[in-house]
Amino acid sequence: MLDVENLGPGQRCRINIKTRDDRLDEIDVFRMGHDHDLVGALIRIKESIALKVTLERTLRHAHQALLHGLG
Repeated sequence: MLDVENLGPGQRCRINIKTRDDRLDEIDVFRMGHDHDLVGALIRIKESIALKVTLERTLRHAHQALLHGLG
């Protein structure tokens, strides 16, 4: 399994989060480019709706920001 820190360009990994209503959900995290400044995530809001998020942070900070923002 890929770790968020070790994603190569175009690679994806899924992380599980617990939402405010104690539901488990998955976030598809992916690397946007050759550097660590662009990180994206597809966040499933409902079954048919996904929100694409692009963060300009390191992978570790982006991962923490996603978990904090959705938690």
